Amino acid sequence: MRIVRRWLPAVLLLAAGCGGRGDLYTRKLEPLPLLTTGEALVSVVPQTQRVVAVRPGGKSQGLPISDGARRAVRLQGEQVAVLAGDQRHPVLQLVSVDSGDVRTLELPGAYDTLTFSDDSRYGLLTYSTASLGPDVVARNLNEVAVVDAEARSVTRLTLGTESLAPRSVVFAPPHEDRQYVVITLDRGVVVLDAKHPRRAPKRIPTRLSETQPEVSVQEALFSRGGDVLFLRLSSMDDVFAVELAQEGDELLASVNFLAGGTGLSDLELPPEAAPASERSVLAVYAGSQEARVLDARGLQDGPRLPLGAPLTKAHVLSDGRTLFYEGKLRTVVAWDVVSGKNGTVLLSAGFDAVRFSDALGAAVFRHPSVGSTGGAALSVVTVREEDTRLRVRISPIPVSRAIGADVMDADRGRLYFAPQGQPVLARLDVETLAIDQVTLDAPITALHYLPASGLLAAQHAEPTLGDVTLIPADRLERGAAERVRYFTLADELARASEGP
Repeated sequence: MRIVRRWLPAVLLLAAGCGGRGDLYTRKLEPLPLLTTGEALVSVVPQTQRVVAVRPGGKSQGLPISDGARRAVRLQGEQVAVLAGDQRHPVLQLVSVDSGDVRTLELPGAYDTLTFSDDSRYGLLTYSTASLGPDVVARNLNEVAVVDAEARSVTRLTLGTESLAPRSVVFAPPHEDRQYVVITLDRGVVVLDAKHPRRAPKRIPTRLSETQPEVSVQEALFSRGGDVLFLRLSSMDDVFAVELAQEGDELLASVNFLAGGTGLSDLELPPEAAPASERSVLAVYAGSQEARVLDARGLQDGPRLPLGAPLTKAHVLSDGRTLFYEGKLRTVVAWDVVSGKNGTVLLSAGFDAVRFSDALGAAVFRHPSVGSTGGAALSVVTVREEDTRLRVRISPIPVSRAIGADVMDADRGRLYFAPQGQPVLARLDVETLAIDQVTLDAPITALHYLPASGLLAAQHAEPTLGDVTLIPADRLERGAAERVRYFTLADELARASEGP
């Protein structure tokens, strides 16, 4: 394994403040959480004002950004978006880690969070109560900003609601004529069209009648067609369905309460082949132990499945089948909404995480403890169709200890994982159950997968200066691994080595 050591003397030199650069260390290095694009591992370092792209060969490219970076998200392709600047001069910077291009958009406020549409065309910026403190004692948290990344424009909007602050932001699927986005609040929701931000937002209260108080939103989900908003509300069994329509410049909303079972716990989009899938929702009810497909028009003849256990979550696989589960229970149920076939399997124990390979119609459940021995395990669950039912098969895989880090290559059906506190990286093929492993030089704290380059990045315990091992996902061999260290100081190190 090759280790990048050529920066170590420069690190020590910088720490000593050589060449007048010691003022860099008046602030502790605190990089933002690592991001991944298709080809690179990306570290945003506010203290050095750099976006650092880490690639194989020890090549770490530092791109200059504004001071005060506080939040970053990945966009489509090889781009990241960074909120930076200060209270007087806040900016949003769109950084291409491939070309090195940095586009800067002036902002009307120092926003705290940013959420983008699936196509990365539109973004919504909001404030958070967490940002209030000695530097900012008060702020109008009803103010948001809509970003059009293609037009490089920012539009400030005031929601004017009675709520303190937004709780979440959810974009509808991109549409040629509109781009709906919902902002959930502690009192109701607000829907606006990001493609036409000058149009007045639509405030929608969440209550059963005018005399009752509003209830908070637990989950928001747009229909596949994007013109129906489904809401799961606290202490309410009905699905709150909002049908959206445009009349001139006015956004209209009509509300319908979709009755089903009791104990509503999850909402998902039904498979595309399901009846009326463009305007329906799959609802899970833990209380009545059932799943239902509900039509936004309130029709009562949709598909229904008794689950036989108080399951709380659903996941729709790409083949149209749906898995239902609950972390504290052993039961997993599979359902084909179109054919009506279903099947059930019992896991060895409860689990703390599940990873899906939609392409292969499989899931991997992670058990931190199994049986009286307390050993850890993985359960690979696959679904196959038979004449009268779905056959749900479980393949248990014992592991040496509880898993501390894992990542799934969903397209190829490969789970990469590392036991807690261990330097061992393992690969499980969910189709063949083949297992390979390699021992690295340090324990692994997190794993990242770069699909375009087919690389794994194993993060080690020193996030401040940057310490990862890059290894091809197809070659778990020590000879193919490359440890890259101190990349959070990549650009500074290069400048330090040139100066006196």
